[in-house]
Amino acid sequence: MLVDEIKTIVRLFVDEPWNKGNVNILDDLCAPDYTVIELITNWKGGREDLKDVIQKYRAASPNFHAEVGEIIVEGDRVAYLWNMTGTNQQGKPETSIGITLLRLENGKIVEDRFVSGNIPQVA
Repeated sequence: MLVDEIKTIVRLFVDEPWNKGNVNILDDLCAPDYTVIELITNWKGGREDLKDVIQKYRAASPNFHAEVGEIIVEGDRVAYLWNMTGTNQQGKPETSIGITLLRLENGKIVEDRFVSGNIPQVA
């Protein structure tokens, strides 16, 4: 795959489910054996688990927004920076940042490893 095609997959992987709520696009973008791993807690899941997490985030923060930053592609690996903003249930703004490393096979995401953290809000 061309680098631009891979970058398009990454942008769709973030924008469609996280910003638009179209979690079913993950069935097209991710392989059936897709695995997601949060590296700090070692939480693991598959496509359906990721869909559930996305839906919960969007329900908890109606103005939730995810944005992709820099994307680096090398072979079948993709690293990208991201940030997510929204308002929590107490009405306070929240921002999270993270980095994700994806591995693709045959144009599908098979592995998703990430680390993230919240940015404290200054009053």
